[in-house]
Formats: sequence, C-alpha cells, structure tokens
Amino acid sequence: MTIGSSGIRFRHDRTSPTPRILSAMNTPRHLRNRKLIATAAAAALTALAIFIPAQGGLAASYPSSSTRGSTTTTTKPTIVLVHGAWADGSSFTPEAAALQLAGYKVLVAPNPLRGVASDATVLENFLAQKTSGPVVLVGHSYGGMVITAAGLSDPDVKALVYVDAYAPASGESASYLTNVLPGSLLNVPDASTVFDFVKPYVDAPQPEWDAYIRLDKFKPIFAGSLPTAATNLLAVGQSPVTLAALGAPFVGTPAWSSVPSWFVIGKNDALLPAAEQRAMAARAGGKVTEISAPHLSMLDKPPAGHGCDHRRGEVRPLDERRRQFSSPRDGRATSRLARGPSPSGSARNRPALPQSWSAGGGSALSQFPQSR
Repeated sequence: MTIGSSGIRFRHDRTSPTPRILSAMNTPRHLRNRKLIATAAAAALTALAIFIPAQGGLAASYPSSSTRGSTTTTTKPTIVLVHGAWADGSSFTPEAAALQLAGYKVLVAPNPLRGVASDATVLENFLAQKTSGPVVLVGHSYGGMVITAAGLSDPDVKALVYVDAYAPASGESASYLTNVLPGSLLNVPDASTVFDFVKPYVDAPQPEWDAYIRLDKFKPIFAGSLPTAATNLLAVGQSPVTLAALGAPFVGTPAWSSVPSWFVIGKNDALLPAAEQRAMAARAGGKVTEISAPHLSMLDKPPAGHGCDHRRGEVRPLDERRRQFSSPRDGRATSRLARGPSPSGSARNRPALPQSWSAGGGSALSQFPQSR
C-alpha cells in the first residue's frame, strides 16, 4: 500500500482460484453429507425467513461427532450473525428473535470494520471461545468478506450464508466487487457525493480514515422502499468502516471453497449489484434464493412480517413497528429525529479528498483497482 498526493493504492497480484478451490467447486454434490447440508440450510435460512425443502421437513439438528453405543446424538447448530459496514448487530434483530423463538442459539459476532484480516481474526477468536458444536455463519454485505476469511478457522463451521454479501476469492476487495459490474450507487465519479470522511486522529493516514454514507444518500443506497422514518434512524446510527477495509484485498483460501454455501440475493440491491452476487454464488457453487428486496433485505423481508421492539423486549408485527414512526392523522413522522437529517451539513473541518477522488477518478472506490 502506498499513500501519496494521488491517493491510496493497494498493489497486489490478482490470481485465479487455486486448484484446491476448483476441485472443491467441482465436487459432486452427492459426495457431500446430505443431511448436514439439509439441516445447515434449514437452520441458517430460518434465521433469514427463507425456507427451503429439507429431507424430512425443516430439519433442526446436526449429527454430533460423539456417539454412545449405537445411538447418535443430535445438536442444533449455533447461528452466528456477522453484520456489514455502516451497520451493527441490530441489523439482524428480526432474524435473531425468530430463531431464538425456534429454539436455536444465536450469537451476534463483533465486527470492528477495521480491515478484512483483522476483522476475520476477531471472528476467529470469537468462534473459538464462544461456540461449541456445529456453527452456521451468516454474513451480510461486508460481513461476507469476514466469514469468507474466517470460516476455515473452525472445523465446526458447517455452512455459510451470504445475505446481499461479498464472497471474495483471494485477491479481491469489497471495492473491486462493488464496481466490477455496473449498477452500484457507490460507483460515482466524485466520492464526496456519497461519502463523508472522518480522520480518527489528526495525522491519520488515509487507509485509517472512517467512511460514512452521507445521510441524504443512505436510503436510496441501502433501504429502497423501507419507511423513510426508520431508514433515517439507521442512517444516523451507522458504524463507520475504514478505507482499508473497503480497499484492501482478501488474501487466502476462501471458506466457500470447501464449506457449503447459500446466497440470499436482493434483486433491488443498489449497493452490491445482484448480477455480481449471482456471479459470486455461481463461482462458489452456492444455492441461490432471490427476493425482491434492497440491500437491507433482512429488514425489508423479516421473518413472517415480524420484528423486535427493543423497548419492550417483544416480537411485534413489522407493520406495527412502522406505525410507531407515523402520526395517526397523516402518516408524517412524529419525531424530529425521524424526519431525518438536513441534506448535507457543513463541509467545515472535513478531511480533504485525494485529488484522484474528485477529478474524474471514476468510481468512488476505484482507488483500489483489481482485475478479475
């Protein structure tokens, strides 16, 4: 990585999938453990409110590696949810609530959003210390980068679920996968029209700058048809991601090369184009379910139309949650915060953008070029 007047450059060689990956992709499905796959799919997709047929119905348990006599014990998998950039663990609240009601153990893993390698290390340590027995890893958006990097660290990881998520091969970054095909609203000539940048300390180098989605851009990029009032609350609570996390490539063997994978693709995703998600799923040999939803498909299509009321600690219909933001008279937001931010805010004290980001440099993230 180099930092200069022309901006940030991550220099590396993009390599093709290794023979090991190709071998795993071409392994006949009948040679895999069908029961493990069926139960992994059922458990993981229950959390996402996407049900698929499983042998004998919606299976809920895994065969355990331990046996007593001729009896094999079964254990429900632990579902570990990994949120993406500009988000936090509450992204999965509806799914976590539904899965807990179904009797599963659910864990929301920390994701610092500092860089793929370091974030994967955090997840690896979390799995080692917080889980025992079979695990299903679920990653949303940038969380897919993290589960791809960390999934092989624990042999108990039995399935991967990518929700509007990145599934990189070695040498690919989030920024590259965002822009390799057209369609992303992040693919703009001037990054300042999409991002706000904050230096975490005075002399912070550019890779450590925190990137926020501009408040007036959050809804069209992330939320689609979600209620504006609720989307505005998500926008003001976003967790920043570093430029390094977006631009530095994943390096290593991707977990999807040997762990069965499922992809939930929002066809209306304006951040990570659905066409690119399909390409990643095909490369991974994953099972695909497509839904009419934006990038935040977990909130747009929650399980059985239910969500979680944080204040009351109870599950309630999503329509009721939407009504809490609106006036019974005219549907207008009742809270000043819910009405949303002013269009842009002052540019005072903002870090100056690299020249290449504001002078026809192509995509907002094109400072981190890779080639497929």
